[in-house]
Amino acid sequence: MQNHTIEIEALPDIKALTKQTLARHYKIVNLFTALTVFFVLTLSAYAARELIFQNSGGEFSQIFIYLPIVLIIFGLLLCCYQWFADQAKYFSIREHDISFFNGLLFRRLVTQPISRIQHVEVSQGPIDRFAGLGKLQVYSAGSSMQTFAIPGLPIDVAHQLRQQLTQSAMDNKDTNQQHD
Repeated sequence: MQNHTIEIEALPDIKALTKQTLARHYKIVNLFTALTVFFVLTLSAYAARELIFQNSGGEFSQIFIYLPIVLIIFGLLLCCYQWFADQAKYFSIREHDISFFNGLLFRRLVTQPISRIQHVEVSQGPIDRFAGLGKLQVYSAGSSMQTFAIPGLPIDVAHQLRQQLTQSAMDNKDTNQQHD
């Protein structure tokens, strides 16, 4: 067996991958969910301030005067970050591998060879079901943890991808067994 050197210039360009975007309404669903959570937290902080700490006086109660404002600012900043981070999520499927890109500040690219896929799952939470979205979870052979998950896929696309990846992985294993 030989192990030839590959020149870096001969490697395929990662920018040449066809980037598939997530469902258009995925960003809106995430934004709505985050805003709802922060709205509930802000109301809870306001209620705590009014009911408990307003009458107690002292310096400790002064902190709770600003808590709803701090939560609103933090929530808006986090929602803005999430909106732009969701726009930076892509996936790509090629004949022999599947890749997932994510990250706004800290970018991440994970590529899983189809021949190393152990199994693939589609999952949905209640909000995903309501929005018609699903998450494709890819598990690598030799590991009980998922390699990566692609969120925000239309549920029918998620099931089609699961079927395609499962079939390709099985075909690949059959081919490898025939060569052994």
